[in-house]
Amino acid sequence: MTRHGVEAEIAELTVDLPIHLSRAGDVARLLRLFADDRWLRRGSSESRRWVDYGRDLALAWDALEENLHDRPGAVVDCVRLAVIRSTLTTVEDFPASVITAAVRTGYWTPERSLSTIDRLSRPAERAVCCHYLLASADLDVHGRRPVESRLIQLASLPADELPARTLLSGLHLMSSAGREAVAIAIQETARVVEWQMPDEMAPPELRHEDVVAADAVEILIGVPEAHTSRLVERIGDTLLRALTELAAGRDNDAVPRLGSLAIDMPSYVVRRLLDRGPRLARTHQALTAFAELIPSCPDPAGFRRRLEAALAAVPESTLSSDTGEAPTLTSTISPASRFPAAIAEATSDDKQVFDEFTRRTAGPAVLASLLTVQDLSPEDIGAIIEVLFRPDDVVGQFVMLQTIAQSINQPNVVAAVQTVKAQLLCQAIDHAFRTGTLSVLWESIPPGLYADADLQRVLDLALALPAEEQRSAYWHTVNQRGLPPLTANVPRLAALFGIMPVLTTAQVGQAFDNLRGIPDAAVRRLAMAMLGPFLSREQVHAAMADLGTISEARELAWAYSVLDAPPAWAAAASAEITDGTSLAEIVKLRPDLDVVAPLRRMDHNNRLDALWAIALDGDSPLPPEVTPEILDLPAESERSSYSWRAMALAAAARRVSDDWLPAAWVAASNLPRRLRIDDAALMGYHWSYEYPQAAVVQELAPRLTGPLTRRAFEAVRDLPWLPREDTFATLAKTADAALAGDIADAALAGYHRLRELPDGNEVAWDGTVIPILDERFRSEREARLAELIAALADRLDPERLLAARRLALDFRNVGPRAWLPARLMPHLDPADRRELLAPALVGALVFVADEVERLDLVADLIPFVREELDRSTGEVLEFVFRRFPEHGPGFLLDEAELAALDQDDHDVPRQVFRLMAPGGRKGLQQGQSRLGGSGRVRAVTCVSPDPPARACLRVRNASRRSRGAVTVRSGRGLL
Repeated sequence: MTRHGVEAEIAELTVDLPIHLSRAGDVARLLRLFADDRWLRRGSSESRRWVDYGRDLALAWDALEENLHDRPGAVVDCVRLAVIRSTLTTVEDFPASVITAAVRTGYWTPERSLSTIDRLSRPAERAVCCHYLLASADLDVHGRRPVESRLIQLASLPADELPARTLLSGLHLMSSAGREAVAIAIQETARVVEWQMPDEMAPPELRHEDVVAADAVEILIGVPEAHTSRLVERIGDTLLRALTELAAGRDNDAVPRLGSLAIDMPSYVVRRLLDRGPRLARTHQALTAFAELIPSCPDPAGFRRRLEAALAAVPESTLSSDTGEAPTLTSTISPASRFPAAIAEATSDDKQVFDEFTRRTAGPAVLASLLTVQDLSPEDIGAIIEVLFRPDDVVGQFVMLQTIAQSINQPNVVAAVQTVKAQLLCQAIDHAFRTGTLSVLWESIPPGLYADADLQRVLDLALALPAEEQRSAYWHTVNQRGLPPLTANVPRLAALFGIMPVLTTAQVGQAFDNLRGIPDAAVRRLAMAMLGPFLSREQVHAAMADLGTISEARELAWAYSVLDAPPAWAAAASAEITDGTSLAEIVKLRPDLDVVAPLRRMDHNNRLDALWAIALDGDSPLPPEVTPEILDLPAESERSSYSWRAMALAAAARRVSDDWLPAAWVAASNLPRRLRIDDAALMGYHWSYEYPQAAVVQELAPRLTGPLTRRAFEAVRDLPWLPREDTFATLAKTADAALAGDIADAALAGYHRLRELPDGNEVAWDGTVIPILDERFRSEREARLAELIAALADRLDPERLLAARRLALDFRNVGPRAWLPARLMPHLDPADRRELLAPALVGALVFVADEVERLDLVADLIPFVREELDRSTGEVLEFVFRRFPEHGPGFLLDEAELAALDQDDHDVPRQVFRLMAPGGRKGLQQGQSRLGGSGRVRAVTCVSPDPPARACLRVRNASRRSRGAVTVRSGRGLL
């Protein structure tokens, strides 16, 4: 074996050395690994694992923290590790476009940029940076060679690290030899798939570097050097297999089940991404184009035969034009550009078509004509444009203005058109911001239509828009937590994105100065990435310096916190931190740190992230300076899709001190009742995302007393069933008699409204929509109502107790009808129990027939059955002992006693026994009638005697008792 091979093998054998040293408690040897850069540079360059190095560094930090007070020289070690962490994370903060701009402007040499790229931990990020250098850095042949060499090295990584998709997407930027080398390297190791969710929609764990076969066909057609036989064969086989499977499937127009990987997307988007139709059409199109690649297959004739057979087996009806587009993010949620249609209408020879187009779009053009003869202030022009603006025809309005400027090529007309274009673009941006469509605005308006406009007013408007990520309440769901912000989600950046290429140098400088002042470091990094291609050398220098301080401040504050440095040191370092989660982590280490100053320098999102994390950490009352910061958060976003205050206050409700509780209630009362987001029930999410005020009331309710409890009830009584049921259940635990009665009345009123609704899909009820109103849904509501009434029973007045008794008899489901009476019996007068007892006992016995383990339902009723039996048999015993004083125990007569009875004596026991059943014959008939003619129960819901949070529903098909049992928490979620 060569020396190089021995060194590589040793490097692989020692890769887990820090783990072994950490487990052995050998802190000194573990820290010596980081005394210089030898541990970082172990092995060959191809085998370096930056992620592993970061892991090793974390082990050293943990070991040092555990032995901080016992180890001499710990301060030096701690600072060294902090500097290493700062260096690594600072590298991650440099966007690819800024690294390229540093080379393009001469601020960095290509060698320095490559050294920085080599320290990036993610292979895909390294590949992207190399592609940026090849595309934009103006490198000569000698400068390009080391860049391509690194891409070829990346192509040799194992399959689980290989950035195959990224490498393929940039093949066209490489030399002919480089293209072929990459293609050969990945032809066996790249994972080739038929479909993947776009990165814009995939949660972090689903972000992928798999090669999507249909996309690869388009790339390979344009790069002949990549036509390696094995890669082409694998792509073709994947497409043929997908076509065969999709053609054999069946159309399914149903909305995919909630809870799928695409749960965050509207149903029509899910269909476009997942359903058979679009995927089949996309695969068919890719295979049709694949014909150009067939000569590169190992067996061209054989593959062509298979291809022709597969294409012939696909019915034409499945390939209609409306499903023929690729199922990508752009084709599903981006509005199709109306530019071609607008051009067609503007140049149509059909007078009727042209006149209709003119009627819809000519308003701004008329205004431009007016400006040639009359001066108007910008404010007046803006007000007129606001009236003339048509969102659906804005492209046509730009086309009409462009037509006027080209037809009448006079300076005053052109100037007027440019002024109107600027105002029209401002109106379009403002409308897109208010409707949440800024991210797709520039896809619908071609830049050529506004490039000649006076963009200063547009730039000023864009720079005044919010510079923080526009969150929806669903941002906090599992699929969206942890995702970094996207340019499309930051209004200021999204608005600038379309006009950056046409701004002047001075205007780029204005944008740069503005964006450098954004508080959020993550958003600032996005801004610098967007500005990268337009920056000058001086601006690149400023951007690099600014991005480098982000991690330095975070790591220095962390080091000071671990070292128990003086508070002033930690406070000074923390003052530069703009990331809320990082600040919360430092506060956990240094509870004495003054957090108010750094909090107030953050934007709303990061302030919430910090306060939310602080509130969730611990059980003691919040520090007095933290609660006011929570209450001061904005109650609602501009688009009414998010509430910072609700998120933080719900997390802090159990820790708000008693002194601050009234103020917390006032802050909660000013929250929006409902956010303008997709229906939570239809989306499969918890209701608290949609109803922020009720969510906070639900968390505060256990601590509320007196008038505040009444106000909490009033805040939720008119809400839909999900927030109403949960909050009523919480309030029921502490409600006084008056409030208990009002809660019962409101719950019963909602139940009776539900009884009047017919079954169906998406049925409107109490201000929202029931996804599926069927027997199961009704059973769930009956179970929740039974739990609520049982919790309130000890405080209900006699009239409401009688209403509760009637409710138990009215339930369609045997479970609540069997369970609730036993909770009502102790509070009812003996005379009022009799009518309820027989139906309850029959229901319990019916349920136990299928669920033997629920004998508690019968056992709970036994004391009341015994009480009723004692009362009923009393009259019989009185008759027996009056007639036969010497009779023994019981009331059964022997033959002699029976012979001694006359006819009148026989009539007496008949009359008595007829009354023994509670409610007489009518009570028995009521109990039996609930079973239906067949004696089977179609839907049985059992409410457990346990607390409501552990109650369960059991719904089964009566005709197949042994199958299909499903258990879910009572009223806590959809089945």
